[in-house]
Amino acid sequence: MGNIFTLFVQALSWMVRRPFRPSLWIQQMNEIGVGSITVVVLVGFFSGAVFGLQSYEAFKIFQAQAFTGTAVSLTLTREIAPVLTTLMMIARAGSAMATEIASMKISEQVDALKTIAVSPVQYLVVPRVVASFFMVPALTVVFLACGMLGAYLFVCTLKGVDPGVFIYNIEWYTDPKDMLMGIVKSFVFAIIFTMICCYYGLNASGGAKGVGRATTRAVVVSSVAILWADYILTDILIRFHI
Repeated sequence: MGNIFTLFVQALSWMVRRPFRPSLWIQQMNEIGVGSITVVVLVGFFSGAVFGLQSYEAFKIFQAQAFTGTAVSLTLTREIAPVLTTLMMIARAGSAMATEIASMKISEQVDALKTIAVSPVQYLVVPRVVASFFMVPALTVVFLACGMLGAYLFVCTLKGVDPGVFIYNIEWYTDPKDMLMGIVKSFVFAIIFTMICCYYGLNASGGAKGVGRATTRAVVVSSVAILWADYILTDILIRFHI
């Protein structure tokens, strides 16, 4: 954790120093964000649909099916959208980060950057941190929209919940602070998983086997770290009434 935090501090320091290389930032935004839209849309739609159906069956016991939309909305905005979006990003973009940087480390391309007076942190880490910081919250909103659409279609179509009541309860019980909680989490999650994946990539060793080992560790550690950070952030944000 100390080494990863040190790498994060180095990335912050290089982020405000020339050259900024905006083309690399845009390239990483395309690879990390735009390239992940499909998987986020699919996972978001069916996650919302499944959670909507399960919530309907649970509320049916108490004859409160009208509150299905409320349960889906609050759960998606506060927890499911930021967490599952980040986990999907780790599976797709995080593993690619770790593999690419680890391959460059093994093939001595990282050392070559140092030789020509280019900081590996500025060239490899900073663009990925900036891209994740902007794209993960954006994809969280996409996940939320698709999840609500999936819940609406399946619950109102298959289970017969009144669409007007479904939407009304969402508008009445879902506050801006609920959305804020999810967005704040997504910003923090973006930094956490990006730093972990870059760290394991930069510290890979042992040839092709080391690349696989670094990728596996990056995905596992970042996934666990996200779930751990989710609990910590939830406790903090609730204490501050967010």
